[in-house]
Amino acid sequence: MMGRREMVPGSSTPRSISMGGCWGLCTSMPPTMSCTWSFIHICTIMPATIDTPFFRHAANYSGRAVKALPPVYTAEMVAQTMLQCAVKPQREVFVGNAGRMIGSLHSIAPTLVEPMMARQIEVGHFKDEPGPSTSGNLFEPMTAGDAVSDGWHGQEKTNGRRVATVVAGVVAPAAIAGFWLWSRCHND
Repeated sequence: MMGRREMVPGSSTPRSISMGGCWGLCTSMPPTMSCTWSFIHICTIMPATIDTPFFRHAANYSGRAVKALPPVYTAEMVAQTMLQCAVKPQREVFVGNAGRMIGSLHSIAPTLVEPMMARQIEVGHFKDEPGPSTSGNLFEPMTAGDAVSDGWHGQEKTNGRRVATVVAGVVAPAAIAGFWLWSRCHND
């Protein structure tokens, strides 16, 4: 099952709510099933931004053209993760270092991460050009965007951002820990 722990401020709310619901369902199921059906494993797969037609299919009334929030990972990475979970079940697994980093930072300092993510959504999810108002595939199927990929992967120097994400995943927690220790020493 795919979901995520955190609701991301400023993100597409229905998607965030449904993914949060998936995570809640997956979290509550294993304890109730472990006694009766020990051969069933619940694996929660939490993807970062994946290169799919989701952004083409989503409703958009913002007046601005949307884009996938970098870094963008391939759908094949999600499929590979699903296969790995089928062979070696894991309770929770992230697809993409960005999701892993944000999840870790949110666990440590949610009040710092949430405003940062809201700003990132505002800057990273919209192009600097107007976009048409659309209900997406809410009322009828879309005629375009029926492939697995929608061409977002590789745009905007995704590989460079992946490296930056990994570096930030190491530097940011160290900076937060250092600030916490410094403030603790100076408050005593």
